[in-house]
Amino acid sequence: MPARTARPRRWTALLAVLCTAGLTPLFAGTFVWTGVEPFEWRGEIAPPNDGTADLYFGDANYAVVNLPVDFSVNSIKLLDGNDYLIQPSALPVTLAIANGISTPNGSGGGHYRFAQGITIDLANSQVWDPGQNQVYAIGKITGGGQLTLRGSTFFNFGNQFTDSGNDYTGGTVLDFSSSSGGVVLSSNTAFGTGNVTVTNGASFRDDNTLTLANTFTVHSTSSAPLNFTHF
Repeated sequence: MPARTARPRRWTALLAVLCTAGLTPLFAGTFVWTGVEPFEWRGEIAPPNDGTADLYFGDANYAVVNLPVDFSVNSIKLLDGNDYLIQPSALPVTLAIANGISTPNGSGGGHYRFAQGITIDLANSQVWDPGQNQVYAIGKITGGGQLTLRGSTFFNFGNQFTDSGNDYTGGTVLDFSSSSGGVVLSSNTAFGTGNVTVTNGASFRDDNTLTLANTFTVHSTSSAPLNFTHF
């Protein structure tokens, strides 16, 4: 699906809606971004900032989400292979995720970017499995949870201009179905401070000369090799 034309939108109605009594989403805990003002969420109901909401980002009028405050969600669902930019409205913010990122309908081909200025807090150990969608975590990843990466495309951690400063401590598991899944490394701290376990082959790409301090445990076979590329 081609990228949708996007212009910056503000999550302007968030706090007002959270103070409105008696409103519930179509399915409890499920909130679908539409980008349509003034509320920008389906049913004109914004998600609560209490770690219970599952946020769905799919085909929308505008695919730029401005996060105005620190926010806590249960999970993030990526739909329809769109291109999204999730960025702070102004000051840096923290987005705490309890139960990972997934692509429920198996779609792919999109690019979901968490911009510089958004710190992702791994509130629990979790799985990021975006299918064939690419996830870009340009800012910092922190927290004590273990991060398991799955899917059949690339994750992008950090950027080539600044060190992301990832300091999550729970370790990383690269659990790709084959070496078609992998990680683009732009930072010495891409994997935080914990150990890295590769269960079934993976591909690594880097756009800098990097030195990773992590301890690696690698399980690789001829059918699921490790691939390294510098570009």
